[in-house]
Formats: sequence, C-alpha cells, structure tokens
Amino acid sequence: MLGSTGMLGGQLYWDDYDFEIIRHGRRKIGLVDYVADLECLEETMLMLREVGPDIVINLSALANVDQCEDLNAAFRANVLTAYNLSKAIQCSVTKPFLVHISTDHIYDSSGFSTEEQIHLVNQYASSKLAGELSLQCVEHCILRTNFFCKSTIAKPSITDWLYEVLVNKSKVNLFDDVLFNPISSKNLIKNIFRVIMYRRTGTYNLGSSSGMSKAEFAIKFAGSLGLSFNNPSIISVDEVIINGAKRPKDMRMNISKFEKALDTTLQSIDFEIEEFVKENYL
Repeated sequence: MLGSTGMLGGQLYWDDYDFEIIRHGRRKIGLVDYVADLECLEETMLMLREVGPDIVINLSALANVDQCEDLNAAFRANVLTAYNLSKAIQCSVTKPFLVHISTDHIYDSSGFSTEEQIHLVNQYASSKLAGELSLQCVEHCILRTNFFCKSTIAKPSITDWLYEVLVNKSKVNLFDDVLFNPISSKNLIKNIFRVIMYRRTGTYNLGSSSGMSKAEFAIKFAGSLGLSFNNPSIISVDEVIINGAKRPKDMRMNISKFEKALDTTLQSIDFEIEEFVKENYL
C-alpha cells in the first residue's frame, strides 16, 4: 500500500480480510514497512522487485489544492509518481494489479458527472488527471472518490473539524454552493476490496448515491450527533477563497457505472453520515 501515512492509509487495516499488507511511506514512521521515494524511478523499481506484490494500492498524492498551484510540486507528487509506478510495474516480475485512488475534483459540471464529463478548474485536478493517464499501460482500476473519516493521523478530517466546532460552539462558515457526494472511509475500503476481488479494470466514480452541499453535510452531521451550530454563516466559497486556487462547485459523481460493474448498490449520503456517526461518536 503506497502512501500509507496519509488520511486514507490510516483507515486501511483490513483486519477482516485475508491479506498481508506491506505499508509504504517516504519515512519510517508508524506502521510503515518499506521506505521509498516514488519520485525516484530506481527506488520505485527496487521496492516492487524486493516486495513482489500481487496488488498495489496507490494512495500517494499531494491533495492540498493550494499547494498544487505550484506546478512543479503538483507534477512531482501526482504525475511523476504515477508514471514511475507504471514503469516499475511494467518491469516487475509479478505484474501487480494496481488500484489507484483519484479525486472528484476533476468534475465541475451541473449535476452528477459521468466518468467522461471532466471539467478541470485548478492544477490539483489537472495533475490528478495526468497521473491517471500515466497508468494506461498497466492493469489498473482508477477510483475517483471523496471520503470522510475519523482521522487516525495528526491532520484532522472534515468531520473531526466539524465535531470540534460543534463541541466548542465556535463560529463557522458553511458553503452552500459546493456540492459533492462523498462516501465514508469504511465503505470506501469495502469497495476497494470488492474491486480487488473482482479484479475489475477501468475508471470509476465511487461515492454515495445522493449528494448535497457542504453546508447541508455539516448540518446533517450535527443533527446526527444531536448537536447544532452556533449561528453559522451560510456563504459562498467565493467569499473565502480569494487568493487561493479556484474550487469546483459541483463535484457530484454519477456512480452507476461502478454499481453495474461491481454488482453492488451504494448507499445515500444521509445513510452514510448516520452510520458513520453511530459507529464513531454514539
């Protein structure tokens, strides 16, 4: 598992599944088993040769949207690493199946976008799409997603932040013009496992079956906890993001292709939030 020290890597234990997981990181911290710089082709090739994996799950990325406005940083973290991984897989003996985690940030159309309806508005989205294109020569599955979780690393998740705001009754701005349909990390991981079991190739949107604004998400999360915000300001994201990277406003994904290909039915965002709160806070 590449990029195991990030937000999703901290969730991905798979104790219920019969896998031996080798955890990669750029530094030897936490549960990291193997250290390698994915920006270096030689180190990436050496890692695959020594580990000999059957499956590679790539969580490695620079996901800070504003930092990705630095084109060199975005290229190295999101494109070069994917390219090196592709080359290393092609040269490996085991030819592992690759599951690559991408983003809903590549969409900004009106309504639930299919996998073909790409609309790029910032360098983060452009670099993630370019990274996807670097993988076309190996057996792979790309999952474009957005998830929420209770963080196990130092960086707080969106729900960690919302919970602190609610408990401390802090003032908060909630965006009513940014739409998305995220999935909980628990169900994202279940579906990554499903992809591996089916060994399904291609590019798929993976989220909840319904969407809402980030303001609605926050209020729904609070309601599931039995809490409420202290006079929140419901505003446009444009009022806050002035000097930073432009943000897409409609990242809702059409998930029907995934449901059909993996023979499954994904849950609504309301169900995802309620289940998440029950399992983590109540």
